[in-house]
Amino acid sequence: MVSNSVGFLKTCMLIVNAVVIYGHPKLPEEMPLCKRNDPNLNECLKSAIQTSVSVLANVGIPELDVPSIDPLHIHEILVHQNSTHSVRISLALNHADVIGLSNIEIQSVDADWDKCKIRIDMKSSPLMIVGDYKVDGKIMVLPIFGEGKFNFSFNEGGEGHIELSGRPEVRDGKTYMITESVTWDYKPNHLFMNLDNLFNGDKARGIQMNAFLNDNWEDVLDEVKDVTQASFGDTFKDIAKLIFDKVPLDSIAIE
Repeated sequence: MVSNSVGFLKTCMLIVNAVVIYGHPKLPEEMPLCKRNDPNLNECLKSAIQTSVSVLANVGIPELDVPSIDPLHIHEILVHQNSTHSVRISLALNHADVIGLSNIEIQSVDADWDKCKIRIDMKSSPLMIVGDYKVDGKIMVLPIFGEGKFNFSFNEGGEGHIELSGRPEVRDGKTYMITESVTWDYKPNHLFMNLDNLFNGDKARGIQMNAFLNDNWEDVLDEVKDVTQASFGDTFKDIAKLIFDKVPLDSIAIE
């Protein structure tokens, strides 16, 4: 559940990076160039980002160390929910693969370069996240602990958006966007969860807990939404800074 959000957010960062890269005239001609004074700039960016999804999904951009996004590899995700919620857990997801991001459909893009703000609305087809987990705590009133393999399947897709905002900074005559905040929201249509080896391999208790999680997936997601937004918003703010701190805005939308 959390992994999808992370995978979703990291993909957005890579997509924006790809749009920047493809604005370079030496790179493939099929990649659309967007001009800032174009009255249809946002539609151009939408097309550029959608095209970038396909390229990134297939091979990424090896010469720039941009990996393929399908599957998207995530080394580690840590979530700690405090004691004021009915879901109180310490959760670590490791060596996770997000599968299916190549099917993301860009719905709209709204970029305001003067205010250093970008919003991308997306729709996803089915996604699956697999990897290793370790969890300890309580969900509602039920204790949960264990470690092993996990599978989170967003088998009916969903919709979401990411928003980036910052401030301009001029260096060597070029204007860059210094990223100050990244917010995200993703609403899946359904979530199937399976955690292997819960309760140190107690199969009966593991089956019961997985059934409980799937029966109450919306409540579980709602309980961890705030903490995941804060945790992963900070993570992807760092990723965004790596991109926009180095690439001038006029390379994303040329004058």
